[in-house]
Amino acid sequence: MDASIKKMKQAFAKLQSCSMDREVALLAEMDKVKSEATEILLSRQKKAELLKKMTDVAVQMSEEQLVELRADIKNFVSERKYDEDLGRVARFTCDVETLKKNIDSFGQVSHPKNS
Repeated sequence: MDASIKKMKQAFAKLQSCSMDREVALLAEMDKVKSEATEILLSRQKKAELLKKMTDVAVQMSEEQLVELRADIKNFVSERKYDEDLGRVARFTCDVETLKKNIDSFGQVSHPKNS
């Protein structure tokens, strides 16, 4: 009995350790995702500032430069939806119910039989 109890405690300690390791790994990955998203948004902000400066001097541009500027602005605006999705899309997904069911059915105890 004592060996079985010890084995059970070791199994659950290992599960707890694996769970914590996974949490740490996922948190590190989320930090990377956040950093990447921040870089993208900063880049977009710089692009917006550049386009603003260019529109300020648009009166001095040739027709060809104006056509290019309009195309850049149109492209920038169309990518705005991507910016909004960066903040809204859930970056972490999981199936808690399946894991819970697996945990609920983890292990079994054999009862003694009286013959």
